[in-house]
Amino acid sequence: MKSEFEWKGVTVFVQPGNYPGREQQSSKEGYECRTQDSQSKQRKETFGYWSRTEKEENYMKRIILFLAAAVLLLCAAAPAVRAEDTIPAEAGVQSVPETETQKNDSCDAGAEKNFSAEEKESLQIDIEDGSRLEPEETELLGIEEEAVFFTADAAAAAERSGEAVTLTVGKKVKYGSYSTNYFYINGQLAYCLEPRKSTPGGGSYAADVLSNGSLRKAMYYLMGGPGWPEVAPAFAGVSQDMSYAYCHCVLSWIYNNYDDSIFLGFGALGPQNGGQNFCKNVANWIARDFPEPPFAGAEITPASQEAYYDAESRMQRTGNYYLNADVRNQFSIPLPDGVALYDAATGVRMTGTAVITGGTSFYLEAGMEHAGKWQSGKLTGSISNDYLSFVIDTGGGSQDVGGLVHIEPKETTGFEVKWMEAGRILIRKSSAADGSKLSGAVFTISKKGGEEAARIVTDTAGEAYSPLLIPGEIYVVKEIKAPEGYRVSGQEEEGIEIYLDPEAERTEGIATVCVEVENQLASCDLEVRKRIRADEIVWANGNPIFIFTVDGTDLGGDSHCYSRVVEFDREYVEKEVQKDGFVEASARFEGIPCGTAYRIREAETSRYCLQNVTSADENVTIQKLAEPAAGKLPEEVFYVTADLLQKPTGTCVVFQNAKVKWNLWSHTDTVINRVRVS
Repeated sequence: MKSEFEWKGVTVFVQPGNYPGREQQSSKEGYECRTQDSQSKQRKETFGYWSRTEKEENYMKRIILFLAAAVLLLCAAAPAVRAEDTIPAEAGVQSVPETETQKNDSCDAGAEKNFSAEEKESLQIDIEDGSRLEPEETELLGIEEEAVFFTADAAAAAERSGEAVTLTVGKKVKYGSYSTNYFYINGQLAYCLEPRKSTPGGGSYAADVLSNGSLRKAMYYLMGGPGWPEVAPAFAGVSQDMSYAYCHCVLSWIYNNYDDSIFLGFGALGPQNGGQNFCKNVANWIARDFPEPPFAGAEITPASQEAYYDAESRMQRTGNYYLNADVRNQFSIPLPDGVALYDAATGVRMTGTAVITGGTSFYLEAGMEHAGKWQSGKLTGSISNDYLSFVIDTGGGSQDVGGLVHIEPKETTGFEVKWMEAGRILIRKSSAADGSKLSGAVFTISKKGGEEAARIVTDTAGEAYSPLLIPGEIYVVKEIKAPEGYRVSGQEEEGIEIYLDPEAERTEGIATVCVEVENQLASCDLEVRKRIRADEIVWANGNPIFIFTVDGTDLGGDSHCYSRVVEFDREYVEKEVQKDGFVEASARFEGIPCGTAYRIREAETSRYCLQNVTSADENVTIQKLAEPAAGKLPEEVFYVTADLLQKPTGTCVVFQNAKVKWNLWSHTDTVINRVRVS
């Protein structure tokens, strides 16, 4: 059932509809009573809802006329916005009137953001829907105070409190039975915050900065504040003066701890009075649905940390830092090469220039080559403006006046890290034979009782530096590969223990412990095999005997000469003779210091001449100097050398002889004399 009445240009509707329940905001069936301007058809106020059940249907029909009459009485007493106080919705809110003393102070409401008619209607409905909340619910949204001031704001507030400001009083604005004035603090739009007191005079006053988060937030979004374009569409169709008056009431309600008596100027019509309810819902809308005003202040805590060694990553890292700042405030941190910043929550790794926002916990990680102190320098975020709520106590029973003050904070933030003072081990490798520097030696370095920390190789200068290590610890150095031609140094099983003294002599600013390691030449071996025909041996002439000599210079420059004898006796020959009729016997040379060109020679032998020299090894060089013939010395026919550095063990050379004389007898005893030459 729908009823419609018109009285003094106001159409009253009473019709079935839905209304929001208190508990779950669910819709319930019932009756809605609202008003509409008869000419503009613009919706005015919704005064209430009545629930309907099937049993109550008949009762509601009977009392509908009584409800309509009550609504007409409310319309007559309510301070409804007058036609002359309204402006077309599409025109927006006009600029703040200028005073004679402040020609340049104006507030262009909505000029920074254009809204379509649909958007304005949507925002308007949001406010109207909000007005349907029960009175106690409406108040609860605004009662909780939050200390939203950041430490930098607090510092700015302390600095600005007591500052002398100029208060300018502008034209009077009437609303209901009350009136207020346009106020300006240092030329910026301000508001009376105590409607029941008298209007102060203009002049110089001391202003205080209030740490009232709700008041500052409301000032930020209401007329004169940077956030006004976001709220202005809710005031569409309301004149500039009435918009200012509403904002004045919103701020006064917050400033006076949500005391409803500040709304007396709208008339004593109870909590459903349109002006009062609109102001409350604007305050609650801002408190509930809008972000806090941005603040530029920031602080990184702790300001300084000492890095520590992380065994898992084998890197040094810091503990967590925390960027205490607005989550919308973005900071760029230039990092040195080799340093990474990690977001402690997400694990995201950043190098070069790291970008983080307020509320981020982070830490730094770097290699052990980083030492000393590193400072981030002064860091400034992407938010460059702060806003403080200024309040003037005008004294003498006059109204307090408040406004929003924009400041450009001087504060910057930063942090530092003290990297570990690392140390290192220097290995110098040389030959025990002549002291020459040896390259190619491979060492492992491990923390005592721990895993391998590094593997290093000596350069052409015979030196190898470890990576940076933690000083004050014991490390074990092991040689796992010697330079070519040399034996691995002693203690290869347990290694050499080195204490990395933090007070050791510094090279390039780093505590360095030097270790001298000598290498002995590798011992090489060589086999010489003699090959003759078994059927050419005449045992009556004596056993065939051959003498071989190996001589040359080792890698250290020392000369060496070794001799061996190969003898064939009847028992050996009969046992070892081969199918092709040849028999072989060998002499083995061992303990030869490594060298690159040892010469192998056969001494002159009775009844035999050297016919050929062969080897399957690439490190053996065989030069044929002349054709074999009786009477020629073996070394005149072949020149044979072996590079024992290339193949330290297993080299074999075969000398094959032929019998050329049959009538010589020889004694078969031999004596070997060993002479050590120092």
